[in-house]
Formats: sequence, C-alpha cells, structure tokens
Amino acid sequence: MIIDVHSHLFDDNPRSRTFGYFGEPEGPVSLDTFARHALAEPVDFMILSADPDLCKTPEGLADANARIAELVRRHPRRFAGLCQVSPFFVDQSLAEMDRHVANGNLIGIGELCQYILNYETDDPRMNVFIERAIELDVPVLEHSSTAEQSDGIARLAERFPRARFIMAHLGGMHNWPHGLEVARAHDNVWVDTSGFVMLCLGAMRRALAEIGPTKILFGVDFPLIEAAPLVAALKSLDLSPADFDQIAWRNASELFHLPPPDGGA
Repeated sequence: MIIDVHSHLFDDNPRSRTFGYFGEPEGPVSLDTFARHALAEPVDFMILSADPDLCKTPEGLADANARIAELVRRHPRRFAGLCQVSPFFVDQSLAEMDRHVANGNLIGIGELCQYILNYETDDPRMNVFIERAIELDVPVLEHSSTAEQSDGIARLAERFPRARFIMAHLGGMHNWPHGLEVARAHDNVWVDTSGFVMLCLGAMRRALAEIGPTKILFGVDFPLIEAAPLVAALKSLDLSPADFDQIAWRNASELFHLPPPDGGA
C-alpha cells in the first residue's frame, strides 16, 4: 500500500502539455483525461491539490477547489483532495474551507504555495486558516524550498502547536538539511518526499537517521514528477516492513484520518 500525499490536479492549464500526459494534444486536459493518467501511476491512493496558478482570483480559487472535489467524487477509492486558500481572499477562503472541508469531501488545506501567490509563509493573514484547520482537525500542506520558507513553517509550528504541518519536498532540493532540522525541532512538523528525484536516496537516508520514519510521508508531485522512480527509491532503502509501511501509508493514514488498507491494523 502506497499513499501519495502530495500531487496536483493540473487540467485547465495551458502549460499542461509540459506535464506527464503522454500522447495527449497540447493545452488543457479534461478531468477524465487527468484521472486516466494519474490512476496509471504506481501508487494506490493520491491526495491532490489544485494548481495554485488558478488561485490568483476569487473565481479561480473557487473553480480550482470545485474541480478537486469533483474528481474525488468520481474516484473516492483512489483520490482525496486538499482545499486551496489565499491570504488575499480571506472571507472567501474561509467559505471554501466550510464548503469543501467542514461540509464536503476534502481532507486538509494546501498545497500552500506562497512563492506563486507572493506572500510570506507565516503571513499573519494565514493565521485564521490555520486556526480553522485546527478546529476541523485537518493537516496543512506547506510548500518549502528555501531556508526562509522552512523557517516560516517553524514559526507557524511554534505559533500553533496544535496544528499539523507537512513540509513539502523535505524542505527543498538544496535546503533539505535545514528542513530536517526544522522537522526535528518541532513535534507538529512532518516532511514529504515529493518532487525529490536527484537527491532522494541520500536525503531519505539522512531523514531516516535524523527524524525517523514516523515523521516522513511519501509524496510524488505528479504530474510534474512521475511516481515510479520515487517508489523505486523508497523500496531500495531496505526498510523493515514496519518502517516501510510507516512512510508509505501509515503516517498519512493517521494525519489525514484515512482508513487503513485492507488488513492494516
């Protein structure tokens, strides 16, 4: 059983031709076309968030979250979804959380991509979303690829000790040692492996040594990255069955309150 905690629905994006939809014409793809490609990836379950580029307007934010919710409705046994929010549309974002998380089928917020929407990771306007996530008992997936972004997550973790933060990309391709320091110092910060190809094995081994398997979640970043090399890297680590399960699905199941796979305890 492998749960990918970090991938994206890229469908109505003119840049879709640069993603992993092999054999498709240039330009946007339908929900069904996206699902066909995503379901062929070698993982059992994907947790998806919307393309943050679509969330730069109130209309785009609402439409992006609605598409995630619709995809989950169509494939509930294979997909779950996260709700995007924006510090530039606070009231609407709170309404989105109520619509899709409190009263819908999405199970967290994120991926919060401050570098695309142009705000600081711990912008005070984000506080209200973290508080609502605590009330709803759902995790927050935060992008991190720089030391400042990882430090912003650290400040949020200290400000909101009851919140559960997932730091994407182990903190970043060139920042992962510092990302691991942040995760080690904060009980409420986990890391995911998404987007990590070139340094995956070395970073994963160090992550296992420094923060242990209970703080690491498997993530891909599909369709930007394909799952096969990351799955192969995880399997090549020669983990015990218990540690493999911890990273591959158990941590995600516990954080997102997902049912265990058939036969899982």
